[in-house]
Amino acid sequence: MKTPNSKTGTTDVIAAHPTPKDAPIADLVPDFSAKDRQTLQTTLQTAMYDLVHLQLVVKHAHYNVVGPGFKPVHEFFDEIHEHVEDAADMVAERLVALGMSVEAQGPEVVKNTRVAPIPSGYLRDLGAIRLVAERVKKTAQDIRAGIEPLEDAEPVTADLLHGVVEVLEKDLWMLRAHLV
Repeated sequence: MKTPNSKTGTTDVIAAHPTPKDAPIADLVPDFSAKDRQTLQTTLQTAMYDLVHLQLVVKHAHYNVVGPGFKPVHEFFDEIHEHVEDAADMVAERLVALGMSVEAQGPEVVKNTRVAPIPSGYLRDLGAIRLVAERVKKTAQDIRAGIEPLEDAEPVTADLLHGVVEVLEKDLWMLRAHLV
């Protein structure tokens, strides 16, 4: 939605869903075919929805964890949240670097995420770890599945997503280690 700026009479929004020509200083946006640009947009934006929702799921578990392992699990969930937040930031910045806007507000995230919510209320420590681990695993798998179409079209973005998967899978390993 475009809102008028009271000082200038212009709108504060350039375009709700910009094309490369709508991007600020459009002549300096990297060039890709329309097909590759659409693949980049879809892959990155889908990863963005999932990473933003995963942050919320992990933070929910962080707030609600209880049990004998409370303190280390509570702190570990904060570390995972930070990793996922950093990954989301990298994905968002890549979208913008390619001349695409980022959709990361609640309604869009809820509508489009592939990350399942976790139960409300208190969560026993090991149960919470399992719930978070399942969602971290699924997110890593989903992002990994989106990388292949980018390998030839845009290796820089593919590399960025490889790094996101690497971080998620490292956290998954550490989550698993608590469950043995």
